[in-house]
Amino acid sequence: MKKIINDKRYNTDTAKALAVSSCNIGKISQVVETLYRKNTGEYFLHCEGGPATKYARFLRNNSWTSGEMILPLTLSEAEEWSKDHISEEDFSEIFDHNYDPEKKTITLRLSKAARRALKDMASEGNTSMSEIVEALILH
Repeated sequence: MKKIINDKRYNTDTAKALAVSSCNIGKISQVVETLYRKNTGEYFLHCEGGPATKYARFLRNNSWTSGEMILPLTLSEAEEWSKDHISEEDFSEIFDHNYDPEKKTITLRLSKAARRALKDMASEGNTSMSEIVEALILH
């Protein structure tokens, strides 16, 4: 699913799926929530649900169908969701290596060419875009 929310792009095909929570009570009540991290470090949930769930879409004539949505999350919201939906071991694997109280998340607006170059540099160096930007600024 692709969606633009508050001028930010979210795409389940290009983001990394980190965890899935599924409540399989039956087709009309099934809920699947998947936590994703974009290559920018931002988190979001892709939420799907049957016609008897909070993700259902209203059609007409008082009928409902399955629905889906993307919900952007802050780091702390992603951690809170994870505490309720995944194991402690999975939580540690996803979040503990990213935690650094000295670092803050910011948003940068780059041209397509600059973003592509930064993404390519990260891929080639097997590092994150954040580490590249920080190295360029500090050195």
